[in-house]
Amino acid sequence: MIMIMKIKRITFNRSTNMTSNNRTEAPAHDDMPTIALTAVSSLSRSSLTTINMLVEQMTRSLPMGDIIRMVDEVQLLERQNTILQESARWTDVEFHTRIEFARERLDHEESMIAWTLEQAASLVANHNPELSDRRTSTFAIDQALRRTAEKLDKLERKLAYARQTLPIAEKLRIVGVSNNVLRNAMSSPHALELALRLFRLNELLLFKTDEMARARQEHECAIVLTLIPAQGASAT
Repeated sequence: MIMIMKIKRITFNRSTNMTSNNRTEAPAHDDMPTIALTAVSSLSRSSLTTINMLVEQMTRSLPMGDIIRMVDEVQLLERQNTILQESARWTDVEFHTRIEFARERLDHEESMIAWTLEQAASLVANHNPELSDRRTSTFAIDQALRRTAEKLDKLERKLAYARQTLPIAEKLRIVGVSNNVLRNAMSSPHALELALRLFRLNELLLFKTDEMARARQEHECAIVLTLIPAQGASAT
């Protein structure tokens, strides 16, 4: 099974100058390599899914959910402010060169993700068609736990950011004011539109880079798991 990641289009609220990049939430178990999921026992899979569901619940509950949301908005605005600062005096040619380069990189990442996932799926289908949830693999569990640990680490880094900065609500207000000033300082509305277009492409590239890392994990799992004799696996 090939995991498909979804992302909502980044939009910009002109009245508040706030940027939203809310992405479609995947089920908790989708944070584990899909191929690894098929190789762990049903008990292990259930336990890992429960852990991921609890993490999701924690990040959405008050007050943690609000803190994480504000950290995300602050960091997003800071990245946007960087683009606005750097591009304040760019010409149309400079904008279009960078936008075209970003699009080429995005196309390359998407092609590599699709190819990597196809290779992983092909390994399972052609070399070990009996791979199923009856098999248990320490490697698969390691990979699933790795993703869960990465998710917890990301959560901790966001909370650490909130602890180490100004009160996060005040920080959000300040970067929002800076964002408004930088927008108004652009040479023209057209230049602002180009800067925001480049920003959106850069955000997609960040997302695709993460998705590529996940695709590589899928491929690594497929390589290792298809080398394990089916009769050597244990059932739960």
